[in-house]
Amino acid sequence: MLGCNFADNGDDFSFKYVFSGFSNNTGQLLIVRVINLISVIVIIICFAATLIISLGGIQTFMGIDQSLIDSCVNGGVIGLSFQASEYLLHLLIAEMTSLALYVPLLMLLWFASALVVMRNEKVVSVLQGSLSSSLGDSHRPDKIVLLQ
Repeated sequence: MLGCNFADNGDDFSFKYVFSGFSNNTGQLLIVRVINLISVIVIIICFAATLIISLGGIQTFMGIDQSLIDSCVNGGVIGLSFQASEYLLHLLIAEMTSLALYVPLLMLLWFASALVVMRNEKVVSVLQGSLSSSLGDSHRPDKIVLLQ
């Protein structure tokens, strides 16, 4: 990011820009990545909980026989039984729930690293700026725009 920014301003691109963002803003960048990691773990837990709840509890998983798994894996769509397609519907519900949580997380973190490196901003203002830029609010003068 920094190399492209310096090249855009007329400087030459060199290898020293590859890791130069970590020399000054290591703590803020690590906080952004830890927020990302924790959020993804929470989304995975929500995926598993949604799948278990929609299927009727953990006892449902204990009742899946090997022939049902084999029909899903080997049979394709034609070989699926009604019970297998019902499981796939619940899996789709859990995936859509996870996606509904993951897209706002991506919007929150999309520009966060660039804002930390280029603007030396703190994490809270970086996340607000990234979310507002992702939502298209960058035309407002009180919002952070990535490169100006």
